[in-house]
Amino acid sequence: MKILLYFAKEIDMDNKRETIEKLRCYIREYDSVFVLKEGIWTGEKFFQTASRQNVKSSLFLVTKPRADILQKYNVEIQEISYEEYCNIEKLYYTYEFSDRIHLLADHIQYGSLSNYISGGLLTEEEAFGALLL
Repeated sequence: MKILLYFAKEIDMDNKRETIEKLRCYIREYDSVFVLKEGIWTGEKFFQTASRQNVKSSLFLVTKPRADILQKYNVEIQEISYEEYCNIEKLYYTYEFSDRIHLLADHIQYGSLSNYISGGLLTEEEAFGALLL
């Protein structure tokens, strides 16, 4: 399994086309692409879990990665600007994507993994493990 994690930035029309093309390339190259803003999803526990589960074919895109901390984990991380994140978020909610792209945010909404964590129904490790399966 190959996973990509992408951290966030914002978009105009030219950037939208460029973002779409990047996402197409990521989908071809990785089994999973995780797009992360700030919050629990960018914490060290999440990357520890990803590293333990050996998510080789995943990419993590993050807006504000703490590179010094995250480099020690065996996951592929790319930094994106807030503009890029906003563009990806708009595209994510506008178009139907494959099940390979995952937008992770700490929005307060019922039924979300972050809501289950804050409500005490799941531990962070359980939520992260379930997401990375």
